Amino acid sequence: MADAAYNGIFGFGFSWVFTPTTGTAFGSLQAQTEEATPPPVAIDIAKFTPISGANSNVEQFALGRYPVQEYKMKATYSAAEHLAALTCQALKLFGSLVCTYGDGSTDTYSNAAITSVQAGANTAAGLRTAEITVTTPVPPVFSAGTAITVVESSMALSTGTATLDMTASPISGGTKTPIHLFLMNPASNANSITIAVGGTNGYTGFGASFSITLTPGQSVQLDGASALGGTNKTLDLTGTGSQVLAYQVQLQ
Repeated sequence: MADAAYNGIFGFGFSWVFTPTTGTAFGSLQAQTEEATPPPVAIDIAKFTPISGANSNVEQFALGRYPVQEYKMKATYSAAEHLAALTCQALKLFGSLVCTYGDGSTDTYSNAAITSVQAGANTAAGLRTAEITVTTPVPPVFSAGTAITVVESSMALSTGTATLDMTASPISGGTKTPIHLFLMNPASNANSITIAVGGTNGYTGFGASFSITLTPGQSVQLDGASALGGTNKTLDLTGTGSQVLAYQVQLQ
């Protein structure tokens, strides 16, 4: 990587090609990285959860500002390529930067821009060495989140008992996990309701011996620790007459 225009003390050797959105691609015969300035850490992120559509109940986020990173390079190239670099800088042309290293590996940076060109001396071969700064966005990563199914309903007791099957309609949980189950004994009820692991195919994700009694007006949030299944799905309700238990379950 030796060249009369620089001594090779800094950085590591590679070559690069810049392809602008308009015009001709150009690149170095040889180059060295002088400095890479890391991107800022702080990024504005707006989060939202759609209530309808393909991503209903799926948390989304958008980046308000993209972080950028600067690469300062010392490159040797021809006079024509030096002019092309100056043109890209003057016209604020974006392009892609592809760096090829000694082992054959490559790095590609999209939407890059040449933001500084500082010319140096010509070599004996008529080549020019310049210091070039390329600014490129750090690629953002968007997450579609994890789909969560939300079911809100109620169950009426029959002669004081009922069984809530979380794999049956309207919950239809399949093999998902009830990550949150909200239970409420409405204030309009006159008596307490006890919720416990079902006697048949009882759901043990809230505890193997789970049981809780809610008085009228009381509510509770339970966090499930296991997936639903054929033998792990039911809760038994015990109360008075045909009183109603309200619930909301979030399945993941």
